[in-house]
Amino acid sequence: MAERKNKCTITRETNLEMTEKWVKILKKDKAFLLAFWSSLVIIFFNIIITDEFFFKTVFGSFYVLLIVIIYRLIEMIDQHFEETYYLKTINNEYPKSFTKLIENSRDIDLLGLHLNSLFNNYREYFKKALDKGTKIRIIIAPIGSSAMTMTARRYIHTEEETKIAKEDQRLKETHDILSKLMKDYPEQIIVKQHDYLFEHELIILNNLAIDSRYNFGTKASNSKPKFFYEPSTEWYNFCRDEFLNHWDRSDDITASISNGRGKPTD
Repeated sequence: MAERKNKCTITRETNLEMTEKWVKILKKDKAFLLAFWSSLVIIFFNIIITDEFFFKTVFGSFYVLLIVIIYRLIEMIDQHFEETYYLKTINNEYPKSFTKLIENSRDIDLLGLHLNSLFNNYREYFKKALDKGTKIRIIIAPIGSSAMTMTARRYIHTEEETKIAKEDQRLKETHDILSKLMKDYPEQIIVKQHDYLFEHELIILNNLAIDSRYNFGTKASNSKPKFFYEPSTEWYNFCRDEFLNHWDRSDDITASISNGRGKPTD
């Protein structure tokens, strides 16, 4: 008897949690809110003006509301499958909303060996974010470091010495880009370096963490597999904590890059 009571209690709690979850989702849904409040307004005015079509209005209003809810639930399910589809396939593209996510983030944390492609392709969006007061923290590898030597070995179809030189050159280009950005936004960018072979490239925005995986000659550097984590997930916290672990053990080179030297600050 006690066991059955416990099961009923757990079931009620689970149902309550699910209800609260969907209420929170629907509260944020503009289409739902529009339909809901429109229905209430229609009912209110019909009660005041006439009673003749009251029941028809009520029925019609809630029918419209039900259609909107069903439509949004189907849309959410479709979105869920789209967001998890990369678990079955290799996704090498940033999300469609990537540039907007950059622009609207108050804080941005970036970790990668040189982040050259990221800054070359999305510099203007980082500038838009900086214009709004965004703070950016960056961790990269040192030029000529063992990390750069090791990462060159990932490119198994290229001669190692040639690739080391190319990777160092890309890192120098990143320094140049950051140096120019710092002249316009001197108080908003902090750069550190860590001589470590990062397992992945991290882009941590306020509303999304993007985990791009380095690999051993399997995929080209410009098509690294990418995983997306929302702030409410443990993986988002994992990425943030990993960034902070590197941050606490890295050397500050902000002043040096700003002056065009790229050496650790004494």
